[in-house]
Amino acid sequence: YIKNKLGFSNNDFNWIMNDSANLSLQKINDDYLLRLSKVKLYEKYLDTNKIKKFKYYQNENTFLEYPIILKKNNNMLMHKILFNKGYDVRHTWYINNAKELSDYKSENFKNTEVLEEKILCLPLHKNISHNDIVNISSILNLYE
Repeated sequence: YIKNKLGFSNNDFNWIMNDSANLSLQKINDDYLLRLSKVKLYEKYLDTNKIKKFKYYQNENTFLEYPIILKKNNNMLMHKILFNKGYDVRHTWYINNAKELSDYKSENFKNTEVLEEKILCLPLHKNISHNDIVNISSILNLYE
């Protein structure tokens, strides 16, 4: 039970959710290590002359996706190319909400423009294999 400021217990976690959370916490390190190994594969196969890669290996980063910065093309084009080759990747990592401002001028938001248009998120989920990572990297290296 969780007690509020007055000392009354008003919340009780459902035992099913509690058990589910415990199981998830037990496997979080294994999930992290698997995703980290996939990040390292992307880093091995992606051409740094064409693509800017991020290097971050802190345990608090669960690597849901691996963001890269495209140097030549925009993320929507690369998403389309990858999709046509059988890979559905998230094309927009950062949405530039500043565009909603009435006095928006892109020259005032150069960094947000880059974030919105040049970052592509590469998949790291359990169904992405070593061969998929090699193929995705080859496609990016070829078209970028």
